[in-house]
This record gives sequence, structure tokens and C-alpha cells, in this order.
Amino acid sequence: MAYSQLLCATCNNMDDKKKRCCHKSISPRSSDEVPGRLHKRTVPNRQNLAGHYYGQVELPQVAYRKPLARRRHRRLDQCDLQYVFLADAHDQQFLQVCVLVFQAEFTGSTFDENWTSLACDVATCHYCKIYIETVLSKSDIVEYQGYSLEQQTSGRDLKEPVILWWTPFTGEKGRLKKCGNYLCYFTEDRNFHHHPLTKAFVFYGSKLDLLDLPLPRNGPSLDWSLLHEESPKNVPALSHKALLSLFNYSSTFSRYSHVPLTLQYLHSMESLIETKYFVPTQVKNQLLSELSPVVYIQSGCNTPSQRDAYVEELMKYIPVDSYGACLQNKKLPENLLYPSDGTDSDEFLHFISRYKFALAFENAVCEDYISEKLWRPLAVGSVPIYMGSPSDWLPNPDSAILISEFESPEKLAHFLKELNNDTVRYESYLGHKLDSVTLKITNKKLLSALSSHSKENIDWGVNVEQFECYICQRAHIKMKGDTELSVLNESHYLCPPPSLHYRDLKMGDFWSQMWKVGRCEARVVRNFINQNKTAYTSQEFTDALKNLLKGGDC
Repeated sequence: MAYSQLLCATCNNMDDKKKRCCHKSISPRSSDEVPGRLHKRTVPNRQNLAGHYYGQVELPQVAYRKPLARRRHRRLDQCDLQYVFLADAHDQQFLQVCVLVFQAEFTGSTFDENWTSLACDVATCHYCKIYIETVLSKSDIVEYQGYSLEQQTSGRDLKEPVILWWTPFTGEKGRLKKCGNYLCYFTEDRNFHHHPLTKAFVFYGSKLDLLDLPLPRNGPSLDWSLLHEESPKNVPALSHKALLSLFNYSSTFSRYSHVPLTLQYLHSMESLIETKYFVPTQVKNQLLSELSPVVYIQSGCNTPSQRDAYVEELMKYIPVDSYGACLQNKKLPENLLYPSDGTDSDEFLHFISRYKFALAFENAVCEDYISEKLWRPLAVGSVPIYMGSPSDWLPNPDSAILISEFESPEKLAHFLKELNNDTVRYESYLGHKLDSVTLKITNKKLLSALSSHSKENIDWGVNVEQFECYICQRAHIKMKGDTELSVLNESHYLCPPPSLHYRDLKMGDFWSQMWKVGRCEARVVRNFINQNKTAYTSQEFTDALKNLLKGGDC
């Protein structure tokens, strides 16, 4: 039975409201596609499962896949989780279906990023998502060199390197995974901390706890690897060499990372050049009777870049339609409050494509940190006004207006007004949409990176599997006697002190101070590790931090 048929059969047992949601979730996609942006994996707590077993088969631990959360917090109403387990009696291949159904109104409940009790999550509030993961069939098990399914999940009688996720991330108790010609056992179970085959610890940056590290740091015998796709807003200490140099391998937004995530938010080259959402300039000019020339949609209002202060000043000199929680002066249409695929939905993209300019301000300015805020307006044909990475990933030199090139918001507004009244100059920023096929994208570095992704069949987004396999490969190579030591430097996460284009007087120097405190925190950790500490308390850390801050030694 095709996945879509099976899921519809499941949905048909729901009431009409839930049924519509379920069918909507699966209808746009092929029957064998896992919907949503694949990122993290999490495993439900078996004791909390409200599910049913079909057949007399015991289900093994299963790795679920979940989308990258674009926002750290969701406001949710009632969440009806229904887990349905199905087993094919012929090949013992299992299918797990997780259905989330949200009701119509908010209650103000908040789920933060620590959703360890959920088996899956959604990219958008009030939308039903279904995630599927098939467990190894009997034919697959043969490839794993004689390991039984129980051994693959329990870690019993291991002969392969163990890779331990020190910060909870994948949610799996244990899994033997094939990476090309190599096998490694991946787990979050800290009982493997001192296992003789444990060869690497992996950390997820946003959950890094400086008071909870696998000490002592045993030199080159155990690799530390860092996965961090976000800006330093959450963990300022990671911006500093003293902490970064504790790690051996990285997967960050930097192009110098071992598994770079620089283009994590760019779907494909086709998304830049296609005209699916493109609105001709003549039509945009006609829409100026009801729309401002500039749009701003932002819900994260307190950021190191202090973008809202800049936008608030810009609004004094040119009309800006602001729809997000920050500086809101217009409300989104009802049908866009909870679009099916969030800010990647067709409805939302068509909505912003009507604007001539879109403010695209990152929450922090770091080399190579480029979020969907830049790629989205480029994809729909709205000219981005960009505050962010100073690096050179734009499709063409004139694909965006960089605020760093203007002395003030007032000067930028003056330039935008001129551009708004000059169709020829305005359309020079839309070469990726309007030029001939051979000239749409002239940035050779961008073309090369996108071509590489395509040839290697790398999914857009954060490729956890690829990074895990990189660590696995390095573990095997080291076990064969390779003594080469890799140590991260600042290029793997280059985030300089906040340099404000326009200061928020209410915030003052808060984020600059946080950057400096982060530098001190990094040095405290480095000092403790240099002293070969096996552990340190919160009080010891605080006292050491205060001493460094007081002495101005950071």
C-alpha cells in the first residue's frame, strides 16, 4: 500500500476537522516523500506513547526526523498526538506515522526548543505534519556485518567506534549506522562516556552547557565536534577562540567548516532564477497605491544587530509595511497567519513578491551567516535591503542593497526613493530574474557550491547525517594510526563584536557587553581545562568569571 493511501486510511478515522488537516498535509507531496525540512531526529518516550500495536511484533527504537525550527518558540493550542504503528506481516518492515493536529485558537501555551517528549514537531503553528521513518528490513540487516537488529540498537558486543552526542539532539538511545565503507555506533546514552570504543563527542551549539562538559579533556584521544547552524545570540562564548579551539571538527555556517552549512537556507539555483512568484515591475508600481514600497516581516525583536532600531529610523523617511511582531503597523491577511508551510508557503511568497523592496536583516552579523531572510526576497523577485554577512554569496554584484554602504537610514531612504522612481535602475537589481539564462547568475563561487550540492545529492538545510558520517570516517582513520590533529580556529565561526548601524538607545551596549562576557566565559572554560579539571561547580565558574571581568582580563 502506498504511503499516501495508508496515511489517508489513518486520517479517515479522525473527525472531519482533523481529517481535512491530515489530507492537506500529504496531498501536495509524492507518496514516498517525507514532508517537511529534514533536520533533527527525536525518539518518543515509550512510556508516554498513546499508540497502538498492530500485529504481534515488538517495535524497535526508531529514529524520527523533524524539521529545523525556524523559531525557537511556538505558541500552540491543543495538540492531539496520535501515534499509529503498522507492521507488514510479510517483510517485517515497519512504518510509523505521527500526526499532529492543532485547533483554531491560541491559549498562550509555549513549547520551547526542549521538546524531548514529542516524537515530531512542526515548522508552523496550527498545521498538521506527518513524519515517516522506515526501520531496517531483513535485507538491510545483512549489510551490517552480522549485527542483529537488537545489537544495532542496544550497542551490545560492539566492535565499531562509538560517537556520543553529549548534548541531547538526535533523541536516539543507540543506532549502528553505515557511512560508506565505515560503521559507527551513534548514541546519546552517557553510559558510553568512558566506553573504550568511544572516539568522539558531538555537541549541538545552541544546547551547549559550559557547566556540563565531558571532562577531563583527554587531548587528541577523543575528538570534540561542534554542530551549530545559528548565530551567536544563544551562546556568545562560541564566538571566541578560547572555546572554539577545544573542538576538532565543525559543521557551521562558515565556508571553512568541515561540513559547511553556508547555503543551508537556499533550496536550489532554480529557486533563484524561476519566475513562479515574480511580479513585473509595472504591476508592482500599480500596487504602490495600496502598498508601501518596502516590506518588513520580523518577529524576533531583541537581537545583537539591533535591526529594529534601524528600521524604526528608516520609517521616518520612507513608508514601510511592517507585519511581524516587531514594529507592526499592518496585520497579515487571515489566510497567512498560519500558512501550511510557514514562510515557505506559496501564499506567503506570493504575498511578499508584490513589494519592490524587502528588508532582510540578520539577527547578528557573522561571516557566511546567511538565513532565509536574504534568499526569500531573492527567490520571489523583491529587491533585498540586506544587513548581514559581508561575504560574497549574492547571485550577482547588484542583487541586493547593502545598508553598510549608506551613512544613515535617511541616506538609504533617499536612495530607495530614487530607485523606486527609475524602472531601469530598479530592474538592474533583478538580473537573476530578467537577464538571459546564461547571465542570470554570474557568481562563480555560488554556482560552484550549488553544483557541488547537486552532484553530491546533498539536501538543503542542516545535514546531520553528513556530519555524523564525517566524524565516523575520521574516527576510523585515527584508529588506523593517523596522528594528524585538527583544531578549530575562529574562521569556523567568525562573529566579530556587534557593530551597530544604528543604536537602540533603550538597549544601549547590551549585546556588546554580552559578547565580552562570552569571551570571558570562553577563557574560564579554557583555564579549567588547562588545569586538567575533571569537573567544576557553578559557583567555581561564576567566581572565576567575576575575577576575569573585574580584572579586565578579557
